[in-house]
Amino acid sequence: MRGRPALHPLHPLSAEEVQLAAAACRSHAARLQLPPLRYNTITLQEPPKQQLLAYESGQVLSLPRLAFCILQTPPEFAFYEALVDLRSHVSTSAVVSWVKLNGSQLDGQPLATPDDCLLAEAIARDDPQVQQMVAARGVSFSAVACDPWAIHACPDEWMGRRLMQVFMYYKDGPDDNEYAHPMDLCPVVDLNEKKVIHVDAYPTPPKIPLKKANYHRQLLDKPFRPPAKPLMITQPQGPSFKVNGHHITWQKWDFRIGFNGREGLVLYDIGYRDEDQGGRRRSVVHRASIVEMCVPYGDPRPPYNRKSALDAGDYGLGFAANSLELGCDCLGEVTYFDGVVSDAAGEPVIIKNAVCLHEEDHGLLWKHLDYRTGYAEVRRGRRLVVSFIMTAVNYEYCFYWYLYQDGTVGCDIKLTGILSTSLLSPDEKQPSHGTLVGAGVNAAHHQHLFSARLDLVVDDEQGGKDLVVCEVCVCCLLAAVSLLVT
Repeated sequence: MRGRPALHPLHPLSAEEVQLAAAACRSHAARLQLPPLRYNTITLQEPPKQQLLAYESGQVLSLPRLAFCILQTPPEFAFYEALVDLRSHVSTSAVVSWVKLNGSQLDGQPLATPDDCLLAEAIARDDPQVQQMVAARGVSFSAVACDPWAIHACPDEWMGRRLMQVFMYYKDGPDDNEYAHPMDLCPVVDLNEKKVIHVDAYPTPPKIPLKKANYHRQLLDKPFRPPAKPLMITQPQGPSFKVNGHHITWQKWDFRIGFNGREGLVLYDIGYRDEDQGGRRRSVVHRASIVEMCVPYGDPRPPYNRKSALDAGDYGLGFAANSLELGCDCLGEVTYFDGVVSDAAGEPVIIKNAVCLHEEDHGLLWKHLDYRTGYAEVRRGRRLVVSFIMTAVNYEYCFYWYLYQDGTVGCDIKLTGILSTSLLSPDEKQPSHGTLVGAGVNAAHHQHLFSARLDLVVDDEQGGKDLVVCEVCVCCLLAAVSLLVT
């Protein structure tokens, strides 16, 4: 009798599976006589919820394992969405779905991958007009840093093209903080045609702010404060959680983690074993992730009116994930999980230590003192932390999912990094839509808004079919699940 496959249906794609999916798409495209493919995304096609419920209940022993691929054939402004059967042993028959999408007829387009961002910078750097304009500002091009951004509030005449804009900064050395030296230049590049179609610039070449504001420890104007004495976090008997592949159990909780290029960390099938109900496993969350964030900038003048970041949809939280380091990003008895994404050639990119799993002391959980006898009972709190950090050009976003001993689930988002700056506009002495952070340097007003996908199944074995979700307040959904964004 056949048993279950070694991989759970929600297990992230391996590096070998990314290569297999890419090869299948390449073979299929060759049979269609298409130009060479540029790979945008290769990720797991998650099975539908009803199939997963049937699998988890034992009604079915296995599910199809598919890769979802987004492909391009530049210079044509078109995209292909393909599904690849990863269990097929013949690459020519592994593609089970192939759909062409006309880019000019879409309301949006696929995200800009790290390779797309590097391509945008290379196009801007190679343009003779951009080179002349940089030289006119008295700067060597070797000392220019380029920040590629997606374009929002796109002018009508630019619609129907795959464009990025490139904000430029002077960088006096490899470790200098370029955001202290913004330039007025912003080339707009067409990624498919590989050319600059427009350059924003002030009417007269302005003076570039040169005063330094560095954070690199070797370039500081004054040293750090004296360090605190060492704080050691040890667990001599090891952590309280157990890991089996991507499945984790801890303090009556169990769940599964996933990872993809767009969302980064995903939590699946979170359940809690209730000893008061005979050890019954109570379903809490079917799927949880941060699916989008929006950072609109408030300066209405070109090119800054086009400056807005939807970092998940524009670039991918997982594509930009950091490789975490023990003692810096995570403390204690840590288990790491690698993230696997893909590059423009269809090759796997392994992000080492992309996800961190560890426990934290969470202060006092409960205490009571009997004032008559002086006897006290104290319970220390513990929480389980699953986290990842991504860098969106200038900002770092640190995402922390928490499981608590009282049966709640939480999420904290911590913002750090550097402000994205711009030159004061020619008619300004003080910024009208920002904060002056240096002589001639404006940090535009902006917001950080986050969107979480929470598929709740609290005590509903049918995947939330009969569950009514009521929003009690902006930071609390039901009594069992809370989303805290700070």
